[in-house]
Amino acid sequence: MTATKVPASETPRKEEASGSVARKPNFFIVGAPKCGTTAIYTYLAQHDQVFFPQNAKEPHHYNTDMPNFRWFPNREEYLKLFSGSKAASAKVVGEASVQYLYSTEAAANIARDLPDARILICLRNPAAFIRSYHNQMLINLDEDIENLKAAWDMSDQHRTVAREPRMLNYKAAGQFAEQIARYRSVFPDNQIRILTLEEFTKFPREHYLALLEWLEIEDDGRTSFEPVHKAARPRSRRVSAFLKSPPDWVKRFVNSLKRTFGIKSLGVARLAKKANKASGYKTSHFAPEVAEEINSYFSQDQQSLEAFNGLRLWNREEMST
Repeated sequence: MTATKVPASETPRKEEASGSVARKPNFFIVGAPKCGTTAIYTYLAQHDQVFFPQNAKEPHHYNTDMPNFRWFPNREEYLKLFSGSKAASAKVVGEASVQYLYSTEAAANIARDLPDARILICLRNPAAFIRSYHNQMLINLDEDIENLKAAWDMSDQHRTVAREPRMLNYKAAGQFAEQIARYRSVFPDNQIRILTLEEFTKFPREHYLALLEWLEIEDDGRTSFEPVHKAARPRSRRVSAFLKSPPDWVKRFVNSLKRTFGIKSLGVARLAKKANKASGYKTSHFAPEVAEEINSYFSQDQQSLEAFNGLRLWNREEMST
């Protein structure tokens, strides 16, 4: 497929961070969320030839259509993430913002600014994706309906509980073929690769090697691919809400203590978050009929994905023939 040229635009635009030397990313893990993106990010971040910004895994700079979910909207601050000696010496400079795939503007914005960038898209079985995604929305306090079927049925309704209401449209969030098509319209196919969580789980070393080869970096000998994230949930939504947005008087009190003792952090919030964390999904029961309904809804989308088989990172069947 021939990518079309993206017209010039003021935002985002090409420029260097003033007063600093910064690399621009040449590799993006664009999502989908809860499809192994954090694991891939973690493994690659430990590679000597790869640089990812520390403490800013998901800058979400290019999803301009989701203003309330952009952690680095300022251009200069975004570019500063890629400054420093490690970034300067790395062959691959990347970031991993999982809403770039769902965003309707991120693909064109990235292509306009970085037309040579490589794009990794991670996918998953629809029902498993929706369940995990819904659970993450609950954890983030972007969702207040714990029953997955009820939340699924309200996909088409505008709800303001989320920072970006469209994030609660589960039926749109799982339309992967449509989302991939946006990237194919602005990037050549050799700059896009698709990796499914199910396949990576079965053959992690093979997929990892294929990823390194595609990125044109050396094998670092990694053979351990331990899970990075396990299903978790907050014990109390009220506690999560308090920790996420504490009252002003609490902030003033904590800041006063930090100044008094000359420390940057008391560690109380971290311990409280850990204590409030429980294993497993908030919606522990996943009825088979709900999974069947979700998979059925996305059946046409899944069939459309077959057109993108040539973008798969590594195909075991093709390699064995």
